[in-house]
Amino acid sequence: GRQFMEKIVQVPLHLPNAESDDLRTLAFEGVDDVLKQNEIELSEEDVEAFVRHFSVGILPLLSTPRQVKRYVNAIRFAIPLLKGEVRAVDQLLIEAVRVVFPNLYLLIRANEDLYTGQGLQGYGSSDKKEEAKKQREEHLKDLSDEAKDAARQVLLALFPRTGNTGYGGDWDIRWAREKRITSDDYFRRYFQYAVPKRDV
Repeated sequence: GRQFMEKIVQVPLHLPNAESDDLRTLAFEGVDDVLKQNEIELSEEDVEAFVRHFSVGILPLLSTPRQVKRYVNAIRFAIPLLKGEVRAVDQLLIEAVRVVFPNLYLLIRANEDLYTGQGLQGYGSSDKKEEAKKQREEHLKDLSDEAKDAARQVLLALFPRTGNTGYGGDWDIRWAREKRITSDDYFRRYFQYAVPKRDV
């Protein structure tokens, strides 16, 4: 097959990887365009949060313009479906996880309690939390060290209870009010691209 391709492609071009600054600009321009098309305006705090978490947790894993285009196409599809029903920053980040860490995305979707921390509160919670941490680390086992570090950063941004800081039950009310992915009330929306029928 390779010899046949060499007959068709007479002048192969071996291009270096795209510059990370160019990929960053391309990604942020794409995000801006999608948000403008859907008339979504982020607060200054949300913009700073997205830029910080995307730069640390996603950008290091983007190496080609094609990957950036896949991400922009993913949010172009997803953002209009849940406009006003979820926190836009969380949706932008979880869609980035879907593009950059597809296996991890599926594991998050299948293990809500492990990431949101629901069910890990109360009696014997320290043992439960330690076991959950081991399971989450197992989900990262196939990634390179650099990718693991990046994934941990974006997971911490989306699911604060995956870190070492304690978050009591009062945080659940706040996260629900903010329509965060880490809220049990909103988690499923981010993966179903719709408001579940049981939600009022």
